[in-house]
Amino acid sequence: MEATAFVRKHQVGLWRFLRSAGCDAALADELTQDTLLIALRRDVASREQRTAAAFLRTTARNLWMKRRHSDRRRAERLIDAAEQLWQRDAAPDDGNQLLDALERCVAELPERSRTALERSYHDGATRQELATELNLTEHGVRNMMQRLRKALRDCIERRI
Repeated sequence: MEATAFVRKHQVGLWRFLRSAGCDAALADELTQDTLLIALRRDVASREQRTAAAFLRTTARNLWMKRRHSDRRRAERLIDAAEQLWQRDAAPDDGNQLLDALERCVAELPERSRTALERSYHDGATRQELATELNLTEHGVRNMMQRLRKALRDCIERRI
């Protein structure tokens, strides 16, 4: 069977299989593509249709399980790092000292900077919205927010 015909024949069913396994649409797209590439490299298209379909489902399942396993390991590493940082920076007072320092540092910022922070982090304003409101480009907003985060980080570190 030609590669294009093979992909057309199995793509939708494989994607639906992955969705039924719990993949979100984007991940199902990615895993479907990866599975079909593996199948084409191994000339699965020349096999009988039921055998090919079984190979595709098994391969997709294995890719999905591998992804979930690596996601779990990544989540474990992140929570371990968060625990270490919490113990180092926040455990003695449940982070109150950090929050107090942040509030004082934000209060010292110019009004425009405080507004940008409030609109971005509290209201969820996009860069485009902030650019319009602050008469900046989106790139200018990005740079402004990077500078603000660094200034706040430096201010908090000085206060603690």
